[in-house]
Amino acid sequence: MPLGPAVAGEHIVAQVGSASVHHAELSAQRGGACHRCKSACGAGLAARAEVRVTARTSESLQAGQSVHLEADPGALAQISLLLYFFPAAGFVAGAFCALMLGLGDLSQGAAGLVGLVAVLWLAQLTLRQHFSAGAPLSAVQFSDK
Repeated sequence: MPLGPAVAGEHIVAQVGSASVHHAELSAQRGGACHRCKSACGAGLAARAEVRVTARTSESLQAGQSVHLEADPGALAQISLLLYFFPAAGFVAGAFCALMLGLGDLSQGAAGLVGLVAVLWLAQLTLRQHFSAGAPLSAVQFSDK
């Protein structure tokens, strides 16, 4: 989710809407330009749309305060494996099991789909447990100097 105009350097700047002891509800403005190339291609996104996210925090935050958002290290790799590689492997494993049982092509395809859906369901459970805040983000307080 590119957040063009709300980016300061490599960090996304967001406003705290509400905060509890360990989590904060944040909002940031999303623009049409990628913060890296500034090409304003839009990437199919509505310009200047507000994005709301939940992030973990270890600091005491106040409503209206500006914070930096940081992604957890390795989160993108974990999410990619869980949502792309493992479901594809589940499909292949299901189809292969049906092939080894001597079932026909239609049954192999159906078994592959069962493997795909089963692994996607397990990935969803894993992501919900691992990222209990709903997103792999951390809010870091910074000074407005």
